[in-house]
Amino acid sequence: AMPTQVQRNAMQAITDEADTVIRSPTGSGKTLAYLMPMLAGLSDDLLDEDISKYLNKFIDGGREPSREVREETSKKTPMGIIVVPSKELGTQVSILIYQLLGGHRNNPTMLPVRIEQKHVPGSKTNMFTYKGPRSVKVVGVLDAESLNASMPVSDYGLDILNGVHLVVTTPDNLAAIADRGHLDLPNCRFLVVDEADECMRRYPDELASIFNHVGSPVAKDGRTRVKIFAGASISTSQVEDAVDNGWLTTPRMVSESATGG
Repeated sequence: AMPTQVQRNAMQAITDEADTVIRSPTGSGKTLAYLMPMLAGLSDDLLDEDISKYLNKFIDGGREPSREVREETSKKTPMGIIVVPSKELGTQVSILIYQLLGGHRNNPTMLPVRIEQKHVPGSKTNMFTYKGPRSVKVVGVLDAESLNASMPVSDYGLDILNGVHLVVTTPDNLAAIADRGHLDLPNCRFLVVDEADECMRRYPDELASIFNHVGSPVAKDGRTRVKIFAGASISTSQVEDAVDNGWLTTPRMVSESATGG
């Protein structure tokens, strides 16, 4: 299928590394509008990490690389963070990312019953239909259980955020993680707030904390950090508030019909 107009407009703005506001009705493809350029912008780094890990394993006779080698070949993470107002939306976004990375919608880690699937990331049956990075770690922190699992082992957690590339989470959970120092937010190159109108209405203090932790408009690797607000009914006054708060810088407004400052 061809990209929709809003997807084409968003692709241009985000590829230009501009802060972007996507205002588009439900069902217009606004989730893909930010996911596609975000994953495209990260794909070179993800593939580089993939190749480095593979070569180190090959050189070492097929053995898993040491922790020191893994840390040396790994990019600074997280690379992208997607903030959503609810667990339900977060699950939908996570499944969509999984599909875009070569997986199948029937992801057994997200459904209560395992459904056998033909294509999974990295499987031989999928080699000719997916040529992107195959070791991308995506974690959803969307409820109390996953928040506890995000804690380091020393705090009786499962350390699921260790080496994570993409995080899908709610404002309250992300603020809690950041406040405890379990995620290095200044590393992120893409920060998305989906259903931004609802997030701003329900979680203003948590968003303020998140953007305070994120800090400067430049990521730790020296590249521009792109911030994206998406919503069906995000208002002009909310966009102005986000700019006044320092959450967005000279954002481009993207809709089905236009893109502009």
